[in-house]
Amino acid sequence: MNKPASTLSIFWSKPLSQKLLLIRVFLLLCVAAVANYLLPFKIYARFLGEINSESAKNPQGVDWDYVDQIAQSVKNVSLAGPFDFKCLVQATAGKILIARKEIESTLYFGVKRDESQQMKAHAWLRVGSKIVLGGEVADEYNIVSTFC
Repeated sequence: MNKPASTLSIFWSKPLSQKLLLIRVFLLLCVAAVANYLLPFKIYARFLGEINSESAKNPQGVDWDYVDQIAQSVKNVSLAGPFDFKCLVQATAGKILIARKEIESTLYFGVKRDESQQMKAHAWLRVGSKIVLGGEVADEYNIVSTFC
């Protein structure tokens, strides 16, 4: 079975509430991707929160089921969707969706040099002490800015 057919069959097998969440995630990823493409980072960064600030590492009353559901939905849509949503777009969408439940998060922006000395950038999202998006390689990057 090809990717689009299997992806659609999985989507249609989900309950309505999950379908609506996945649609909302997809649309927000699209908006974030277009904004990231069209806007200079200085303007885009205004939508990410207060620069060089971080959320609490031990917050109280976090709905972790919701946070995990959003993070998993962002990952799934990014992998299965028709577009290549980069880490900054994923972290932005996750931050916006998590903030809807008044849950604070911190978006990190880091850089490193690869083996050919080319500069590489990465973004990841933390809630509490848990990296919920982009954490697979976050420790390889030097943090240059944070947004809360």
